[in-house]
Amino acid sequence: MIGVRRRGASRGRSRRLAELSAVLKPGRLLDRYIFGALLQQVCVVLVALVAIFTFFAMLEQLEDVGAGRYNLGIALLLAVYQIPTLAQQLAPIAALIGALVCVGGLVTNNEITAMRAAGVGLWRVVTTAVLAALCFGTLALVVADLTVPPSQRAERQLKALVKGVDNTLQLRTGYWARDGQRFVNIRGVRPDGEVVGVLIHEFDAEHRLRLRTEAVSARWIDGEWLLSGVRQRVFLEDRVELHELPAATWSSPLRPDLIDMVTVEPEALSMRDLHVYASFLERNAQDSERYRQALAAKYVFPLASAAMVLLAIPLVFTTPRDGGMGLRIPLGVLIGLVFHVANQAASDVGVVYGLPPLLAALLPSLVAIGAATLLFRRMRSG
Repeated sequence: MIGVRRRGASRGRSRRLAELSAVLKPGRLLDRYIFGALLQQVCVVLVALVAIFTFFAMLEQLEDVGAGRYNLGIALLLAVYQIPTLAQQLAPIAALIGALVCVGGLVTNNEITAMRAAGVGLWRVVTTAVLAALCFGTLALVVADLTVPPSQRAERQLKALVKGVDNTLQLRTGYWARDGQRFVNIRGVRPDGEVVGVLIHEFDAEHRLRLRTEAVSARWIDGEWLLSGVRQRVFLEDRVELHELPAATWSSPLRPDLIDMVTVEPEALSMRDLHVYASFLERNAQDSERYRQALAAKYVFPLASAAMVLLAIPLVFTTPRDGGMGLRIPLGVLIGLVFHVANQAASDVGVVYGLPPLLAALLPSLVAIGAATLLFRRMRSG
């Protein structure tokens, strides 16, 4: 009897599982369909946008053809180097336009109506679309993190090599850094990593200047800097001594990779480099706010794509159906550009007003989510 009850219970559980699977399987298929359709459309839009902006970048590069060794091939290569940066900047806009096209197509073809008739609520479509956007944003962030820094570095070095004889990248007022009781100024960086115009002020514990070292150039060799063309002034209690040396060594935690980071915009650095450089600045009591803001913006990057998709869905239902894609795509481009400008401004506003980096980075996405919430409420009330 016990065995019979077990078999009966087993059959009952199997029947319930089969019924549950029959209910859930179409839902899973529908989720995969929406997920795949949205990702495909967003990727198509991203490729199209990157191609258009790369063409304009190419036209801009053509203006410099003829300067030094700058020719058509170099112009094309420099435009190609900009593709990873363009893809990173355009990803949220592509998510918005791709969602408008994808969901708009579902509405136009009455697929959304069929889904609702089958018992699938709109919120399931929204949830799947937002999940797809988060996956897209995460993938775009990883790819950008791996490709943007080397592409920008290669672009910078190539420009230096072809635009003139002096290949030194001159920093605006020199690069200042603190190394314990030393304050270091570097006037320029060459493509091979050599730095020029090195000035080191060394203070004692009472903040009195003790040593001033000037060097024509410096190279990183075996874990330390080899200074060339050195002039040193030693400040003693009653006199100043002047020493000239053909070369000298300088041990410092200020490595070439840290110096290289200052020659590019923080937004073009990888997440690891941003964290390393911000930590270096903080250890030396220097302002790291700009780099922390850029790091926070990368952390919330996937959310930006999700916010754009969330905003796109109610826009499809609140815009006239007879306008079709001719109305939705320009609207998406306009909103995407506004969001891009807001993202750029948020970091600057955060630095100026001292906002927490994560809050400043989140503000544009939170505004977009708030606007989407209002549009959804308008749909319900309508």
